[in-house]
Amino acid sequence: MAEISINGGKKVSTLKREFKAEYGLTLDVKKGRSNHSADTRKTLSEVRDPKAPGGKPFKISGRMLVGNVEKRFASMGVKINIKTKTGKFIPNDVTLQSVRTK
Repeated sequence: MAEISINGGKKVSTLKREFKAEYGLTLDVKKGRSNHSADTRKTLSEVRDPKAPGGKPFKISGRMLVGNVEKRFASMGVKINIKTKTGKFIPNDVTLQSVRTK
């Protein structure tokens, strides 16, 4: 199982593609802390909340809880939602590996 590296220079489209390929789940990246989906042509640093600190680069692994992944993104000023293929939200207390569809 591969890890996905996250940093401010990564494009939203690349992140979404890598996440789908690794876990078979949909990663919905929001603009800042809003509920509006981010432009996939922009980088994470371009869509983050301008009032939030930039955060440090990190890696996502299958052993991480969904809630912890969301918190890591929130620390860099980006809101995300992790969903199933059918668009259902995944509970925060399960690991990515346990809900992986690949």
